[in-house]
Amino acid sequence: MLSLLAPGALLALTALAVPLLLHLRRRSEQKLVRFAALRWLGQGARPRSQVRLEQRLLLATRLLLLAALVFLLAGPVWRSAATASQPWVVVTPGVDPAAARAAVEGSPTEWRWLAPTFPGLDRATPAPAGADFSSLLRQLDAEMPPGAALQVVVPQELSGLDAERLQLHRAVEWRVVAGNTPAPAMPAHTGNDLQLALRYDAQHTAGLPLVHALAAAWHAAGLDVTVDEAQSDTPPAAGVDALFWLGADLPEPLRQWVRTGGTLVAADPAAPEPVPGSSDVDAGLPTPIALGQGRLLLFSAALDPTRNAALRNPELPTRLLALLRHDAAPPDRAPAASVSPLRAADAAPNTAATTPLDIWLALLAALLFLAERILSLRAARQRP
Repeated sequence: MLSLLAPGALLALTALAVPLLLHLRRRSEQKLVRFAALRWLGQGARPRSQVRLEQRLLLATRLLLLAALVFLLAGPVWRSAATASQPWVVVTPGVDPAAARAAVEGSPTEWRWLAPTFPGLDRATPAPAGADFSSLLRQLDAEMPPGAALQVVVPQELSGLDAERLQLHRAVEWRVVAGNTPAPAMPAHTGNDLQLALRYDAQHTAGLPLVHALAAAWHAAGLDVTVDEAQSDTPPAAGVDALFWLGADLPEPLRQWVRTGGTLVAADPAAPEPVPGSSDVDAGLPTPIALGQGRLLLFSAALDPTRNAALRNPELPTRLLALLRHDAAPPDRAPAASVSPLRAADAAPNTAATTPLDIWLALLAALLFLAERILSLRAARQRP
């Protein structure tokens, strides 16, 4: 089925009137020639004027050339209905292949592991996908043949999930079997340096002594601590281990920095006032929250040691350093039955294969232009 990506360009078809008017005007051009032998004749009835087009082949060629250029601007594509193919079954590493085959109905021809390059199920069990679980499913959804059904065999508990529900462009049969996704080993932060960044606004400077005191305590413990301090919301440079934000709302540039894998320490603006006299260090520790590929460490009260006694606890630097130095992965595990993928809102009911036609139209326009030039030169030679 022919479809246009920019149907509004068809309004340019009104330009077809231009060559038609030019041919009509050329027909009306007449020269008065005096002929002596007819000057004594009386004026008779004038013949009726008839609209006649000359060089019709040239006119048709010009009209077709303009029409081809207009359709080229409209972006024509040919959409062929997708043919249903055998369903694909992908198995999450950690699931027994025999259990996966027993859980799937029918006889699919494509059995793959949910791993990079999607190897066949007859290959050795690959390493767990880990944080790439969701991205691998999106990649598979984009690369599968149009119209092919997808079945995913997952264990009872999944890891490597995003912060939001996975959405695909095709319906997925989600089959849960016994087992858990093996959690990848958590890498520990190595090195003796600690690069910090501090950003704040003019209304929230009460927490500056706290950050300086923490940096001094870590430096006294033998760490090479550097602090990039600025009164702005400019994201820090690459390589920063943690960013402290002293302000009411998290600015969007810093939020984007966290989504790309950064760690940000801040106070929860919606947290209640601290209980006076409370110095429990556990109560003063921040709560890790996943945000994209990074994490937020939110304190339950304002970063003001004068108001929150827990921030004055001598154990706070050690406990907080343990959170910063160990790259704790954001929470990415959940029961598989509750995270089955959703159908994207803009997904077509039956994805069709599209073939652009612009190359063929451009070739047709070139041939028509060549024919127009040849016919135009021939008409010029025949004109007296």
